[in-house]
Amino acid sequence: MQGGHGDKLSSVIRSRVCKTEEEKAGQGKGGRVRGSSFDQAYDSVDEIQISPAIDGLLDKLRSWFSYYLLATPVIWAYGHTSVKRFKRRKKKLVKSGTAFVSKLQTFLGCGTRPWMDGYFVFTSLLAEEEFYLISLPMLIWNVDYLFGRYMTLLVCGSLIAGNMLKDVFKLPRPSRHLVWIPPVMSSIDSTAARDFGFPSTHAMNALSNPLFTLLYVYYRPGGDAVAFPYLYTVLLGVFWFLSITVSRMCLGVH
Repeated sequence: MQGGHGDKLSSVIRSRVCKTEEEKAGQGKGGRVRGSSFDQAYDSVDEIQISPAIDGLLDKLRSWFSYYLLATPVIWAYGHTSVKRFKRRKKKLVKSGTAFVSKLQTFLGCGTRPWMDGYFVFTSLLAEEEFYLISLPMLIWNVDYLFGRYMTLLVCGSLIAGNMLKDVFKLPRPSRHLVWIPPVMSSIDSTAARDFGFPSTHAMNALSNPLFTLLYVYYRPGGDAVAFPYLYTVLLGVFWFLSITVSRMCLGVH
């Protein structure tokens, strides 16, 4: 499940990807190619429909729930009083944020160091749905049944809430013609990183998963004593979080 985009944005995307990479791509610093083409498969997927009446009702309920029960507390936490004002404020930050991502990529040499780019792609995969489809059943069957079930609920809840918020805020990702994005992203990302960008479901899971793991292992009532040092667990959680969140910027998708 991913946050969608409106028909207007879809038409813009389709008009851009129809042009060849040679026509649109610019050569960035250090040999990085910007604005590479990507797969159009996401736009070709038809929506699953029940009936016009039921679909319309479900859409209204989803919009109401997303706007009032999810988005409104978020904007209050940011100190805003309306979603419109929050969106206007965030849209102004997209430009400066894109410039920051571009500078970060240039500083690190993203696109010119295969070993580093491969690491960022790998760590980004650690918060993709495909990773959870493999890891969560393994947790349930081979590690801890209860922990695996709780983690499944946490992951699914984060993905659902995050993508519903994306459809409320409709904030774009960095422009593909201003930052470097590896061509492989069109294959490993379920939407080719073309859905809305805020909030990042990768960042949400990158924070919530290690935090829940820490609480479950060390603080659950009646839990067995853990031999693994607490400090090392915290450091691993911080490393996991930073690896995923930084990788998303270094891959040019946030």
